Amino acid sequence: QRRVRGGSRQLTQSPSFFKMENGNNNHKNTKEEPVETIPPEVAVEIQNKQYFDSYANLGIHEEMIKDKIRTEAYRKAIFSNPSDFKDKVVLDLGCGTAILSFFCAQAGAKKVYAIEASDIAEQAKLVIQSNHMEHTIILLKGRIEDVELPEKVDVIVSEWMGYLLLYESMLNSVIFARDNWLKPEGKLYPSEANMYLTPFCDDGFYETHVEFWRDVYGIDFSTLIPYAKKCAVSEPHVEYLLPQMQASFPTKFLTLDCTTITKDSLNQLYCDFSTNCIISGTIHGLACWFDVVFKGSNQTVTLTTSPDTGGTHWRQTLFYFLEPIPLLQDDSIQGKIIIKPNPGNNRLLDIDISVKTKMGAFNQHHQMK
Repeated sequence: QRRVRGGSRQLTQSPSFFKMENGNNNHKNTKEEPVETIPPEVAVEIQNKQYFDSYANLGIHEEMIKDKIRTEAYRKAIFSNPSDFKDKVVLDLGCGTAILSFFCAQAGAKKVYAIEASDIAEQAKLVIQSNHMEHTIILLKGRIEDVELPEKVDVIVSEWMGYLLLYESMLNSVIFARDNWLKPEGKLYPSEANMYLTPFCDDGFYETHVEFWRDVYGIDFSTLIPYAKKCAVSEPHVEYLLPQMQASFPTKFLTLDCTTITKDSLNQLYCDFSTNCIISGTIHGLACWFDVVFKGSNQTVTLTTSPDTGGTHWRQTLFYFLEPIPLLQDDSIQGKIIIKPNPGNNRLLDIDISVKTKMGAFNQHHQMK
């Protein structure tokens, strides 16, 4: 199943209002005036409100906390690096229910500033108070760009990753916090992110979403097949990729150093890739996933969303090809992936993929809504 973090499948990209006379929708008696487009800065505020409102639902946080691979990786990274947390000042950015703030406090942090912009902050405050931790964990409701901390911090902890790593654009807030509130020798948890891909085989997808239209209750709908293909592949699919569907070994195509990356560099990421098939078969698309690395003073811990290491709530991101490609073992697949924020809503993503094989070359555009 597809799940956009925040519980909403699609955020508004270009909001506009229609002014209706007489206060009704009777077209015979109603004059439709020209569309009034909301100014860009107002549209951004609406999009931000939608985003933060979606995180007020406790179900989202339940799913993330129950993701043991995710939660236990953060816990291990924090507990395994006492040099980074004992008697330190920590910023938990986007704290949600404050679970990571509690981990930091348990690891000996002197002070934890827990920042949360959504209304779940009110619930987190109750949890902090009921555990008598309000003198150690200081909850501040608001966006990090708007909050004034009383001091610089030694460590920034944040679970900022979205689908395809960059969906929701929260890394921008981490960069802001790093540049404005982290001490010069401070630590970022995580400090590095990597993205990987593999070509994959999935005959069932085309059987379900394309071949279905050849015969619908005895009626020939095959004229819709070109449009069915277009609709089926235009958006990435966030699903679990079975290990046996992989057609190559994982190929790393992007590394982000969170300690140095700039907001401007995220405006458009160009990523070349090259891999070789380890099987003979029909390639139906490319699957992507990520890992993040906590480079602590005492120990390095990695959180991976690989299909080979169990399921996380991030799953994998699958980009299906418009036309499947028959390839043999050892055949190469090369190309480029360009990832950039959607111009209408920078929390969404536009992805352009170029692929070259012995069968030819093609380009595809995808929108992650």
